[in-house]
Amino acid sequence: MIRAQDYLATNAEGGPNEQQHAKAIVGFLFTYWEDEIRPRLATAKGVTVHDIRCDAMGDLRILRNVILHVKSIMRSDEHAKLKKLGELFVVDQPISLSYESMQKIFVVVKQDCGRLLLDWLGVEDAPIQAEEIVDIAIQKSRRATQA
Repeated sequence: MIRAQDYLATNAEGGPNEQQHAKAIVGFLFTYWEDEIRPRLATAKGVTVHDIRCDAMGDLRILRNVILHVKSIMRSDEHAKLKKLGELFVVDQPISLSYESMQKIFVVVKQDCGRLLLDWLGVEDAPIQAEEIVDIAIQKSRRATQA
């Protein structure tokens, strides 16, 4: 049995349940990139997996490793490796993933996906720069129906 005040504290904004979920999302995003998306892109492009690079996902790899291997404490050597998300974390402090931090992570991932897409398509004069992207939607065109 859990007391109401303990239940509320555990499930409060910034509480342990929110942190656990946020950290799990970071791990899932990186793993999905590494195990599913990156190999498919490499195959489609005819290059090795190591040739497919994305700064945002590299930062998620660092975060995942900090979460799993050093009890979520962001050491200075790991912090220095962050290319896109460094501003979200304090050196020698536990990683705290607020709603706002998670939104920033999602936007940075979308921006890097947009950059990859524009690079892939060879678009040099896009009407929007990857850094301006805040959301992405991909729509498949409808196939023409045969009469």
